[in-house]
Amino acid sequence: MLAAIDRFWERRDPDPSVPGNPAFRTFNERVAAADSLYADGDRRGSLTPRGQALVLLGPPPALRYSQREVQKLQPRRVAGEAVTAAHIATLESWIYGPDDLAPALQALLAEAGREASVALLFEDLGDDRARLIEGRELLPLAARAWVRQGSS
Repeated sequence: MLAAIDRFWERRDPDPSVPGNPAFRTFNERVAAADSLYADGDRRGSLTPRGQALVLLGPPPALRYSQREVQKLQPRRVAGEAVTAAHIATLESWIYGPDDLAPALQALLAEAGREASVALLFEDLGDDRARLIEGRELLPLAARAWVRQGSS
């Protein structure tokens, strides 16, 4: 198993003759930052939605905050019907342009017929927690791009 992991990172080293592997270093720095910024109780920050986005895509070049009224299901029913109530949600948008994305991810987006940019929308749930509400399908593509990188 360790040999496979070593080979994975060796294939991503742009210059094996130089000590240190920038891809491995970048990955570890992003994991450490995600763990520090987005920890959720006992859950490592790199395993949360924002942490996964940070590890796979890097810090967002454009970060926007907004608020929107959203309907939320209530844990009760009236006459057999689900009850909803409006609340104001705080939203966090992470926006990456084409120049901010790795070439492998740009290629996967093109193969999928998608624009060469990425936008993720998180809802702030309080207590340093967030839920990814738009762009969830982009994270598996970003993970595939990491795997594809260096395998050509």
